[in-house]
Amino acid sequence: MEIQGLGLTLRELLRYGYTGLLCLFLSSLIKPDETGQVVEALGNVLAPLVTIAIGAGIYAFHRTIFNDHLLEPLANWIHRQREPKWGFDPVKKVGYNCAYHLLIDKFHVARQNSINAYRVVRDSNLFEGHVRHRFHVQNSEIHILYLTFTVSLGATLFLVFEQLLSGWWSRVCLTVTLGVVSVISMMIGLLANVAICRQQCAYLLTRDQAQIGELLKSSQLSITKPTSDGDR
Repeated sequence: MEIQGLGLTLRELLRYGYTGLLCLFLSSLIKPDETGQVVEALGNVLAPLVTIAIGAGIYAFHRTIFNDHLLEPLANWIHRQREPKWGFDPVKKVGYNCAYHLLIDKFHVARQNSINAYRVVRDSNLFEGHVRHRFHVQNSEIHILYLTFTVSLGATLFLVFEQLLSGWWSRVCLTVTLGVVSVISMMIGLLANVAICRQQCAYLLTRDQAQIGELLKSSQLSITKPTSDGDR
């Protein structure tokens, strides 16, 4: 659903708006007087728009740096360690329960391209609309947890450096609290990411494997045909 006049989907507005509001909330905790003055100066019209814009900027940084290069690879690594306990046989190559591992092994997608490969398949007509929507909603929930980690971590580091420079550790409780919130948000997000990846893998296995192979080949993300059941 697109929000008329803004050109944003409801999913994007949720991610940008939540990030901006969280940033504003933490800013009001750390610098209440300065934050109040800025909000008052912006007024009732500009303040919400600036909040969304700040949220969009933080989200773009988070998605490019933290999500794709830290959190997703970390979740994938955790998943790979747990795969055998959930039925994956590394010798027979059966019992896949990780969507990225499936794409890497069966379609010879490079590990660094596995996230993009999954997104290409997900956004194609190989995924039914209601299933794609469900995964989008679940991913939005994970992003909220990850964004809480990113923003809280930023606030924690700001407080640490501020107190280091001043030499006066007067806000230790707030610093520790934000640090704990950051770590807990990341851990819950990683566990949720692994759980959803299992669902995505199960659904991928029900799709036409030849069509997935052709799609990945045409997008230059796969270098071989999918292996047949007899080849695994």
